[in-house]
Amino acid sequence: MTRETVSWITPAWDGGTAISRYVVTPYLDGTTAQTPLVFSGTATTDLVTGLNPNSDYSFIVAAVNAAGTGGNSDPSPIVRS
Repeated sequence: MTRETVSWITPAWDGGTAISRYVVTPYLDGTTAQTPLVFSGTATTDLVTGLNPNSDYSFIVAAVNAAGTGGNSDPSPIVRS
C-alpha cells in the first residue's frame, strides 16, 4: 500500500459555523469511490494512506461543521500512487 499527500483550500464560506473536520474520498481510476477518510481539525493538508501501488487516483474533499457536511470539491487531477 502507498500514500499520497492531499492539500485543499478552505471553503469561501463556512455557513457561520467553524469547520471541525474534512472528509477526503479517494477515487480509484478517478471513478470508483474508496472508503472516505475523516481528518479532524482545520489543517488543509493530510496524508492519505492505504492506496494501491501503481494505481491512478483522484480525490474529493468536503468540509464538515455543526451544520453538517458541505458540498464536495471538484475532483483533483489524477495522480499515480
